[in-house]
Amino acid sequence: MSLLLEEKKSILSKDIDEIYNEDLLGSHAFCFGDIPTVESIKKYDSFKISVANLLGVHKNDINIFGSAKIGYSLNPEKELKDFNEDSDIDIAIVSSNIYRTFRDAYLEEFYSGRFKYYKHKQVTSAIFRKFIIFDGFSEKNSEYRNWLEKTGEFEAIIQLEYELNNEINYRIFETWDAVEYYYKKSINECKVKFCENN
Repeated sequence: MSLLLEEKKSILSKDIDEIYNEDLLGSHAFCFGDIPTVESIKKYDSFKISVANLLGVHKNDINIFGSAKIGYSLNPEKELKDFNEDSDIDIAIVSSNIYRTFRDAYLEEFYSGRFKYYKHKQVTSAIFRKFIIFDGFSEKNSEYRNWLEKTGEFEAIIQLEYELNNEINYRIFETWDAVEYYYKKSINECKVKFCENN
């Protein structure tokens, strides 16, 4: 089920802090049910525990964002696109240790000569904003290979246990401040664009 335009408008009419804290950081994720229920909230909590156990972080350092979280995209370029079977599930992981591991792995990729230069702009822009996006790695990088193995096995479990067939995108943030800056900027841009066109 998708949200009506009026429902999207209602969410976007709220203050940026309110959207971020209540809608994006709330205890419900749309991909587990279009309306919050005890069951859908428990499912999301169980999902966060599974991801946390996989990656060795606290469950409170895992959060789904994007259309899988609230039912539609807050990326201003996606025109309030609804969550559907073709949508990605965007998972933010907050871990300074994992962030540093992959930042250093990028450095190793660069000096080894294996770095994919056509991804240079996206990678450096992400690192400047204190997150890792996994573009630019070669499969010869041991940290990246380990990550692919670990998350690849997990995606098969997710499909069975949580009935989610969507592709998963991971974004590793150094701190929660970096998460907040990133998503509040997106909310603001979406609000501006939406208000200009409606």
